Amino acid sequence: MPKHYYYAAKKTKRKTKKTSSNAWIRTALYILGGSLCAWLFCILWFNVSSGQAGEQVAKELFQLLGQSAGLLPLFLAYWLVQTMRKKSASCFLFLIGTGVKLSAASSFFKRLKIIF
Repeated sequence: MPKHYYYAAKKTKRKTKKTSSNAWIRTALYILGGSLCAWLFCILWFNVSSGQAGEQVAKELFQLLGQSAGLLPLFLAYWLVQTMRKKSASCFLFLIGTGVKLSAASSFFKRLKIIF
């Protein structure tokens, strides 16, 4: 005769939600990051330089990353959204991956410029 085992349901404890007393700092950093992404997008895509600082930053980024400098605000905006959703991996790994992708895109765009 087969034995039937019956298990009682586990009693679960409610997890208390931790409230952060520094939530305003986190919110301010997200707003600052979003503003930085928007500013980089404007100076790199539309050549809207807001003075000497915008021209200098755009020039340095184009010298460093080449034609793929325009992708930098997109990567930063994606990372910002992922950190807000708390799905982000380590910041260090993100920076390494972004550097590899931007240099690959830069070499690809340079090749296309040479060909065409």
